[in-house]
Amino acid sequence: RGLEQAEQALLTAEVAYNDQIRALGAAGVDAQIKELDRILSEMAYEKLLLGIEPSYEIEVSKAQSALEEAQGKLSNAKLVAPFNGRVLSISIKRGDQVQAFKAVIVIAQVDALELTANLNATDLAELSIDQPVTIQLRNRPEETLTGFIRTLPYPYGGGSGSGGDENNEETVARISIDQDIELTLGELAEVTVTLEEKEGVLWLPPAAIRRFQGRRFVVVQDGVAQRRVDVRIGIESEDRVEVLEGLEEDQVIIGE
Repeated sequence: RGLEQAEQALLTAEVAYNDQIRALGAAGVDAQIKELDRILSEMAYEKLLLGIEPSYEIEVSKAQSALEEAQGKLSNAKLVAPFNGRVLSISIKRGDQVQAFKAVIVIAQVDALELTANLNATDLAELSIDQPVTIQLRNRPEETLTGFIRTLPYPYGGGSGSGGDENNEETVARISIDQDIELTLGELAEVTVTLEEKEGVLWLPPAAIRRFQGRRFVVVQDGVAQRRVDVRIGIESEDRVEVLEGLEEDQVIIGE
């Protein structure tokens, strides 16, 4: 019954449309066409609704449910970073197997940069969290900055023991700078950590200390002759070695 009424209304609208075209001629045709097109569209839509079979509605509902399920899976497959930043490295490619809790993507907050140092186990064992450091940036050597060790990897500190390929978290110490200074991503720096310090000691450059079968000695220039003198070593650094016993101040030492 409803379908017949819609068809009759559509026929009536078409007749009215043709009558209006003949009556108006060219004047006002555009406005009438738009209005009558709207009426015809509404009639056609109503006819379509009245003619839909119930089985089609079920199929549409199923398709809508499948679409919502697919959208949910897509949303769950997305990785969302906890902050805005820049991707530094990706250690995985499509089809690779992943391990739980292993980092595959490294993201950095470029507005909050810090220094990282890849160290060996011997060096890490001598460091501690919050230990003060001095810093010299390679491209700004005239500036001496200060900072502290913020994190150390497990078991040397509270850091994790997993990481990506570029920066293995098992060997990385992270260092914060005290000064409010703008850093550039990838900028190099020299970091010095003072492990022990003494004043008023006798010291030599490392090249002056000789080793043979576990023995440490130096060659002393004694007049025209040279003689070997065993020494006992204290604090050692890259450029200085403390001499505890075996030498006196003002003696002349022959380096290697």
